[in-house]
Order: sequence, then C-alpha cells, then structure tokens
Amino acid sequence: MNEKSFLDSLEKLLVSNFEVARNVKIENLECDLFAKYFDTKVRTFITAQDVIDRYENFEYFVVQFFPEPDLQKVEAFMKDVETYLQMNTFPNEYHMSTKFNVILVFNKGTNQIIHFVKKYRFRKVYKFYLHGWSEIKLVAVFSDENKIYQNKDAKDLRKLIKNHISLYGEG
Repeated sequence: MNEKSFLDSLEKLLVSNFEVARNVKIENLECDLFAKYFDTKVRTFITAQDVIDRYENFEYFVVQFFPEPDLQKVEAFMKDVETYLQMNTFPNEYHMSTKFNVILVFNKGTNQIIHFVKKYRFRKVYKFYLHGWSEIKLVAVFSDENKIYQNKDAKDLRKLIKNHISLYGEG
C-alpha cells in the first residue's frame, strides 16, 4: 500500500459527504488529508417556522503518514488534534456532537505505538451532555503488516478502513 493510493481511495469514499483537502496546515495542525462534515437536523411542527428543536453534528477525518514510527511525534500530533478540536468546537444548546476520526499510517509498527493507540482516549462532555460532546477516534494502520489497531471508541472506523481500503489483519 502506498501513500497516494491510500489517500486516493479514502478521498473517493469521503468526497460525496465531506469537504476534502490534501496537505493541509490549519493553525498548528498539519496533515496529509483533512475532511470536514457538518449537518443540522431540525424537527418542526406543521410549518417550517414552528421549530421544535434542532441539533448540529460535526465530523472530521484527519489522516497523517509517518515514515518512521516515532512515539514522540505521534503524541505531539495528537496534542495538535486535541488543540484544534478544543479551539474549533463551539458548544451551545444546538450542538450535539463533534467527532474526529484520526488515521495514522506507518510503514512499520512498534509495540509502543500499538500500546499508545489502544490506550488513547479523548472525550469531552459539555454541560452534562446538554450542549453535546466531543470525541476522538484513533486508528493506526501498519502497511508492512497490513494490520489495523484502534482505540476503544474507533471500532466503526476500523471497520470502514477494512471494508473500503482493502486492508485486512487482526489488531
């Protein structure tokens, strides 16, 4: 699996619902692929002006390739993702969720990175869920072994990668 074909296939998958950009630098966050999705759901009564309630969902995909498996670089990258999420999430009465799907791709893996990915957790609740929540789903792909590892929250993201990018393996 090479970097270009991985990004091409993922972009093809996301482009129908997400705004996709490659080689992006936004504030401190620098990544190979960045995709953004926003949706507002509104329930109305009789006419469109009689709004009962509404909620907003935000979802992001962030893909980063690491030529060498360096735990310090991975930790720094995840801190940048957390900072970006916190600076660009504006919880209010209409905010339901903000989800970051982070895919880290390595040529080869190390036990340190596998341990970091499996133990990683970021979830933030705003006003006891009345103003929604934010979470980060983290997946690491090791291209030399065709293995995928994820944190607890990212089981659906792992399944998406397996099904649409054709990477199979246990992790």
